[in-house]
Amino acid sequence: MTRRLNRAVLGAGTLALLILLQPAPGVAQSGLLGPPTLSDTPGSGEPAGLPQARGQAVSTNGLVNDRAGQICNGNGCTQSETTIATNGGSILYAGWNDSEGFFNPAVGVSGFGVSIDGGTTWTDGGGLPQGGGLVSGDPSLAVCDNPDQVFMANLFFPAGAANADVSVHTGTRVGTTVNWGPPVNVTQTPSRFEDKEYLVCDRLTNNLYLSYTNFGFNGQIELRRSTDGNLTWSAPVVLQPEELFVVNQGSYPAVGPNGEVCVAWVRGWLTHSTPQIQMRCSIDQGQTFGPSVIVGRLRSNAFRGVKPVGYNRTEILESPFIDIDRSGGPNNGTIYVAWQTAASGRYDVALNRCTLSGNTPVCGTPVAVNDTPGDSADDFFPWVSVDPSGRVGILWFRNNGGITNVFADVSPDGGTGVDQQVTDVASNWPATSSDAQPNFGDYINLVGSANGFHAVWADGRNGDPDVFYATIVP
Repeated sequence: MTRRLNRAVLGAGTLALLILLQPAPGVAQSGLLGPPTLSDTPGSGEPAGLPQARGQAVSTNGLVNDRAGQICNGNGCTQSETTIATNGGSILYAGWNDSEGFFNPAVGVSGFGVSIDGGTTWTDGGGLPQGGGLVSGDPSLAVCDNPDQVFMANLFFPAGAANADVSVHTGTRVGTTVNWGPPVNVTQTPSRFEDKEYLVCDRLTNNLYLSYTNFGFNGQIELRRSTDGNLTWSAPVVLQPEELFVVNQGSYPAVGPNGEVCVAWVRGWLTHSTPQIQMRCSIDQGQTFGPSVIVGRLRSNAFRGVKPVGYNRTEILESPFIDIDRSGGPNNGTIYVAWQTAASGRYDVALNRCTLSGNTPVCGTPVAVNDTPGDSADDFFPWVSVDPSGRVGILWFRNNGGITNVFADVSPDGGTGVDQQVTDVASNWPATSSDAQPNFGDYINLVGSANGFHAVWADGRNGDPDVFYATIVP
């Protein structure tokens, strides 16, 4: 069950000591999808469905998961924490946390969907093969050079295990069906708890790269690679060793135009009021990495025990999200890192741009992304993606008193653009029933293609969290 700590009465040293003394993270610390709790009942609040004017560049929002027949704890199931992948933009794969697995373990706690018409229609594919264990969410999808083959990473509890490993499934698409192989257990460390894995593919080599947090006490950041399509995986490269009194968490990898691999994470989450966004890069396909560089800092609301209205877990994850320009254009090789920071009390979105000098990132000064910094709204979970022409897209939640929309910012030249509302109906999260924590998930997702940017997010317009999709055409 999810543990709840009253962190408002804890100082930094006391909180750090509590974390240090735990042999493995609790659900609230790790970011793992939590099981149902009776205390997370919806409040009243304003009615959902507050459409606002949108630009013509955003498609009508479409439901990705199939709501029919899903009943969890007397309500609809929670689908959140979304991922999306494509090679080309016509065939799309989406994934999400799915609370149906709490009530029907045979399908697991991860779901997926497929679109073969560029996101106009979606087929819910259900769950994944469980491999004698339990596939347990934190999904991440990757597609290499074959648009009909897809890889999906998840947390995975082997039968009888107390701690989560990380697994990767390989799927082959036929029409709107994906035929999945069994999960490949990548980490296999039963005495430690792995968390927040994310998977990318380098289409030059078809190498797969998987970063994650390995929790003994406070978490170290590791990376593994597969050079044979998920048949075998390398030993881990430790990018950030565990530290006393410092939580390292929320790593995300990206690949560059010449086989570069960069990984960003947050150092000091929950244990410092101003955690660091750190990054390391490799120029030899993930075998060795250069020094760790501070990309920026954030003012942490998680440390203060403050969260967006309607978010149903005490600690919100404050990860950086990352992509690299592979267009061959004027910004080729530029690394983009986005994160949320509460410099003015509520979250705003920050972005920094870095280049490589050898294997060392050289970063500029972070800039604000959303057009309304310092207001009463929370702008958070900013996912960044670079399309094949070098346009930079950023997608995030904007929450004002629990009424939440999704916004995007697309720049043609690697800068920041103008905020564009993506959702055509707002979510009223205080009045949205969720049988899992966190109801928003820990991230949303955006991927760029020649057909535009493809966005997926957790959405409460139907009264419980679902996955919605939109195409953003600059």
